[in-house]
Amino acid sequence: MKTIMPIIKVNLMINLSLTEINIDDLLLLDQLRVERLRHFFSESLLHCVIRLDCNQTLIIDCPEASIVDTVLSDLEELCDYTWRILVAHPGR
Repeated sequence: MKTIMPIIKVNLMINLSLTEINIDDLLLLDQLRVERLRHFFSESLLHCVIRLDCNQTLIIDCPEASIVDTVLSDLEELCDYTWRILVAHPGR
């Protein structure tokens, strides 16, 4: 019984903190989601700048044409992961 109490207290603390999310927390969450997406496509997105705009649209800027070709070859899977991880729409 004593070992269960600390777990319950931790869960209650997490639930309380979730009600106090501010704009900085949301920005950090967006950054972490983008990094998670980058992790799944680490080879093709390594040198690309990835960001979400104010409309939650994913923007990917690639510095070289060969990188763009690699990203385009992964486009269907990238769109699927983008939707699942970011709940965002791929760039227009």
